[in-house]
Amino acid sequence: MQEVELDSKIKLIDCPGIVFTSGAENSHAVLKNAQRVGDVKDPFTIAESVLKRASKDYFCTMYDISSYDTFEEFFAKKAARMGKNT
Repeated sequence: MQEVELDSKIKLIDCPGIVFTSGAENSHAVLKNAQRVGDVKDPFTIAESVLKRASKDYFCTMYDISSYDTFEEFFAKKAARMGKNT
């Protein structure tokens, strides 16, 4: 825990939260940065959680790819756009 005095009447307290996971990977824990990305065994599940948070049009525009029907198709198009062979 860290405490920073902003002025004589205000103190800022920075205290890390504790997030318990049930042993299985929890996409919410990863997205809240409560679990290390390097410890994730199945990144596709986490990536799918991110893709569900916005529209397909948003991701197509953001990554300059054509429309996709499945998450796997999105990953393949994104990889091809980055010059990776699938």
